[in-house]
Amino acid sequence: MHLCPCGSLILFTECCKPLLDRTSLAQSAKQLMRSRYTAFTLADVNYLKATMKKKALSGFHKEKVKNFALSVHWEGLEVISSHEDESGEVGEVEFVARFSHKKMQHRIHELSKFEKIDGKWYYVEGIHLD
Repeated sequence: MHLCPCGSLILFTECCKPLLDRTSLAQSAKQLMRSRYTAFTLADVNYLKATMKKKALSGFHKEKVKNFALSVHWEGLEVISSHEDESGEVGEVEFVARFSHKKMQHRIHELSKFEKIDGKWYYVEGIHLD
């Protein structure tokens, strides 16, 4: 057994795996964001696409995303902040995802926006901060 790639310090089987297997739904924007990071580490583009709506889906190409996810070494996720509005239907998560590619260090620093639609959380937009 191994820890979840999302950095939660929880076993993968008890953290993101039930979400990726679609036997459980994310209970918060932060939980969905963590599961999406894990999906990137596993190149699970079907999960990534299934958890996107609205602006986030425009320009999404499964093969390009899969090729990218497989071409890098994922090194970690840092959640800087997360919050949901009073309605519990809109959330934001600021994070930094670190990876290496061809022996060079990279990072994705993003403010991700999420919406709860028909009882399920979706990633709807990402704003790159670096």
